[in-house]
Amino acid sequence: MTNFWEGLAMVQTDNVTEMTYRLYYNIESGQPLFYSMSDESGDYIEITKEQYDASNYHVVIKDKKIVELNKRGYTKLTPSSKGTACHPSNVMIVDATKSKYWSLKTYELE
Repeated sequence: MTNFWEGLAMVQTDNVTEMTYRLYYNIESGQPLFYSMSDESGDYIEITKEQYDASNYHVVIKDKKIVELNKRGYTKLTPSSKGTACHPSNVMIVDATKSKYWSLKTYELE
């Protein structure tokens, strides 16, 4: 019977496989489907470990590159002269007969 260290030396290997990180996506729309380290069927791009760890679904794939959506700003619902007509006291109630309009406005951060 061998001791622990001799047994460990017998099973250790120098074959270290490098991990491949993938983002599978819809090739027509560019929308991400799922992140994986396994070989699945479908279209994918290889990504970095940091991108895999973040698993950001607020992206699109264009020309086999990740493009973040709205990364430097935010969107806010604001009163407007056009847009969706809502009840004057509750923006969640759509009412085409009222004259209080709301629309989305995007603010860019610098």
